Amino acid sequence: MEPVPVLVHVDSPFINFRDFDFGEGSHGYRWIDATRFRLSSEVLDDRDVLAALIAHPQFRNTYDGAGVQDWPRHGQWWLDRIPPPIPTRPSTP
Repeated sequence: MEPVPVLVHVDSPFINFRDFDFGEGSHGYRWIDATRFRLSSEVLDDRDVLAALIAHPQFRNTYDGAGVQDWPRHGQWWLDRIPPPIPTRPSTP
């Protein structure tokens, strides 16, 4: 039996406002590029979710027009430099 993935890529809607009328003197060079995932119900820890997101191939987008690539980057950031936070221990008095 295959293990249930933590995240499943659902879709990546792209909304372009190029032809939107923003009013006189405004331009429409704006866009929204979303990536949506379905989260497994078995995940309990936020760090596990973040680690799964960083490791997911659909998170590897440089937003330079090349689309999703097999590069270890998200936007301008290298994936190995955005690890999930290490839990901190509560301070003792």
